Amino acid sequence: MHISSISISNFRNYSQVQLQIPPGLTIVEGENGHGKSNLLEALYMLSIAKSHRLSNQHGLIYKKSIPEMKNGLTHTFVGADSINNQDNNRVEIHYTFQPTNTEKFTLEKFIKINGVEKKSAELIGIINSVLFTVDDLKLVFGQPTARRRYLDILISQTDIKYYNFLREYQKSNKQRNHLLKSIREGKSQASELEFWDNEIATKGSYLIKKRQDAIDSLSVLAQNFHKKLSNKDEILTCEYESIPESTSEDEAIIKSSLIEKLGLLLSKDISFGSTSVGPHRDDIKIKINGAYAIEHASRGQARTAVLSLKLAEADYLKKNTPNRTYTING
Repeated sequence: MHISSISISNFRNYSQVQLQIPPGLTIVEGENGHGKSNLLEALYMLSIAKSHRLSNQHGLIYKKSIPEMKNGLTHTFVGADSINNQDNNRVEIHYTFQPTNTEKFTLEKFIKINGVEKKSAELIGIINSVLFTVDDLKLVFGQPTARRRYLDILISQTDIKYYNFLREYQKSNKQRNHLLKSIREGKSQASELEFWDNEIATKGSYLIKKRQDAIDSLSVLAQNFHKKLSNKDEILTCEYESIPESTSEDEAIIKSSLIEKLGLLLSKDISFGSTSVGPHRDDIKIKINGAYAIEHASRGQARTAVLSLKLAEADYLKKNTPNRTYTING
């Protein structure tokens, strides 16, 4: 796959940009603060349908364009043309301001593929990419959230069912937590949890199984890269840590274990008003020579481990998707 052009309008510090990109290696140069990272962010957005840097998408809007956007005269836009062996695609992400009943405006996102409006799920997998930035040290030293997100983005690019199940799981977990709080306050009954427990176990078992498989593959790939980068002095391994602990490759067994654990932890969950078991609590254990990297690795060792994982990620995507993967190095 090759991205032949990228178009940007009213995004971050850009008012208008139109770039033609030749095949092969592309190097973006510029002084600090002039928008190199913003350009890479725009490219990566076209892979995962959202910013990897912000949860509040309002920060993506070019500030000088906000008055015109509120009047419906313009909007924020990121688009690209991709060329691969199977077909060519034009992918676009648009943001518009929508008025509310108050003086505030909400930001609405819509996606187009070849001129037709589509759901976010339909964008995933068209432009596969691997992003490598200084923030990726969080994979080693950061919270489990960073490692789960890394895995979710990777698998979603290869498996649309995973992407859809992940979103449904997150909604179910939110609903279960809301119900747990209601039970704690005496407004609902514990029997009402049965539906949400089954939803969490059904979607969660699929997520866990896919994550286990992905980590097994990544660990082998990353270990090979790491041997070359560290001159064979160190051994890198990755393990998926799940609650409930399960080494089963049978999705039905994982589901059964989840339901059992949800029942055992019910009193605790009601007390805290949150679900304490499931893929939203899982982690990836990264080890160097058998020692946990988060506790023992130097920053140099961590960088080598992360680079090995990113190279493994590119190989994983190459083997599991029909489209070529491009690497974004920030």
